[in-house]
Amino acid sequence: MECFLKKIKEMELIDNSIERGQRIVEKAVLITGGSAGIGKALAKIVSEKYKYKVLIVGRNEEQMKDIVKECSNIDFIKADLSKADGIKKIVEAVSQRNTKLNYLVNNAAVQNLSLLKDITEEQFDESMNVNVKAPLMLVKGLMETNMFEKNTRILMVSSSSRYNIQKGMGLYSVSKEAMFTLHKVMKKEYAESLLISSVYPGTVYGTKTAKGMEASKIPEIIELRKDMKEFLSSNKSIRILSPDQAALFISWVLCNTSDEEYIKPKLARNFNDTVINEEEWDIRDCEFYINCPYKDGTKLKQLANFLGK
Repeated sequence: MECFLKKIKEMELIDNSIERGQRIVEKAVLITGGSAGIGKALAKIVSEKYKYKVLIVGRNEEQMKDIVKECSNIDFIKADLSKADGIKKIVEAVSQRNTKLNYLVNNAAVQNLSLLKDITEEQFDESMNVNVKAPLMLVKGLMETNMFEKNTRILMVSSSSRYNIQKGMGLYSVSKEAMFTLHKVMKKEYAESLLISSVYPGTVYGTKTAKGMEASKIPEIIELRKDMKEFLSSNKSIRILSPDQAALFISWVLCNTSDEEYIKPKLARNFNDTVINEEEWDIRDCEFYINCPYKDGTKLKQLANFLGK
């Protein structure tokens, strides 16, 4: 953990107010999918760097207990986002703590890999419940119980699969595009009380979705995985991101941007010819964002071009 925090300092992500020892106003963050991968890494950064109170949501209680042992200001809620009572459980748990949220990160995702002809109703329902319904109903429930501060930041963790269509990943693509559309509707309907944004964290290894691709027996997924490995082995400068690297970028978007920038990513200058994504925060465009500490966007763009963006 000490090495991890040292890396944050090297990237100049420590707030000036913290370095000067000024009083820090404690804020509260809720992160779904917080037991592993990007969610776990993000929880640790927000907890250690900003000293915020962090609530993580997940299904793996043992993993979350281990995280709590490492970071004293992280707590967890065991809940299944694919179930209606899981959303209710989260809302009730937040209400019982009597702590209003300043941030909500909808990071949890399910990637049921299947060709369209083989998709089951259970796979469809789980994917849409976790990736679309849960963010919608969680925000609705927390609004109704008055558990958001004014201008609480809601962040949707996006995926390039919403527009980069691959065989065997169609259900995931459909659900992530629906989630992206949901974030745009929320921007309009909650404009007076919440700040809504979306972030694409890059192609990340070590996540549940990445492990699902590695284990898949679908011929089309196996072929895609083979092509990616060959591409990466012949382009040594290009790498897939770790959860920690993706979380550093997400934490900067969440906690270091102005309200105006947060809801509408602001480029340092006009890069219309090379910008990949103007609709949401995108780690591949990181060098174009004002004061963004992450600078490896060019390498990430090469991988994006290979994948068809």
